[in-house]
Amino acid sequence: MRPVDSAETMDRPHPLLVFSRPRDLFAALRDNPESRLPLRILAVSLAPLPVLFAGVSYPEMEAAISESLTSAGELTSSPGQLAFVLSLVLGGGSLLAIALFLLISFSIFRLLSGFGHPLRLHLAMWAYAMLPVALKSALVAPAVVLFGMERTANGLGALSLFDPFMLASSAFLYVGCRETLRLGRGRSILASFGTVAMFFAAAVAQIALAGSS
Repeated sequence: MRPVDSAETMDRPHPLLVFSRPRDLFAALRDNPESRLPLRILAVSLAPLPVLFAGVSYPEMEAAISESLTSAGELTSSPGQLAFVLSLVLGGGSLLAIALFLLISFSIFRLLSGFGHPLRLHLAMWAYAMLPVALKSALVAPAVVLFGMERTANGLGALSLFDPFMLASSAFLYVGCRETLRLGRGRSILASFGTVAMFFAAAVAQIALAGSS
């Protein structure tokens, strides 16, 4: 078996190198800005989350609808079918929200890091830097199955302001700005932390809403 960090691998950077040799990986992207593999990893890791959300929320939603219909005297309605449809709608909505957040994140990064480099180079660098988000999703999915959506969300809420995965992505964005785009230190700090700032802002808003309710 060939080692992951072989010189031949750097012709097509291996995703694991972002965790072990980020400087070498982002430097290699200057000559080979390949983004398809990390984008596929992001898509595969994030896609199951809405399905899990729908599956976990279905029993609670069915019970709530059944209670509501019973109190309203509409016993002929089918709470199961309605709960199933609503669960799918909420799951699809969460998928769209995730996709929108990632699109906004890339757009902010592209804006803050400047338009002096090809879009393909920006996309490859951003995609590799976001791989910690894929790792987080891979860990969250089994937690949702084992502990349920509510307990998992409560557990993640404690780390939302200091999310180690988003901090890792921010650090990788900084390394990429320096090694791939050859930006200065100040511009790299602005682009890297500005890109993930909206995630932390969303976490603050969520905590504030939870505290006020």
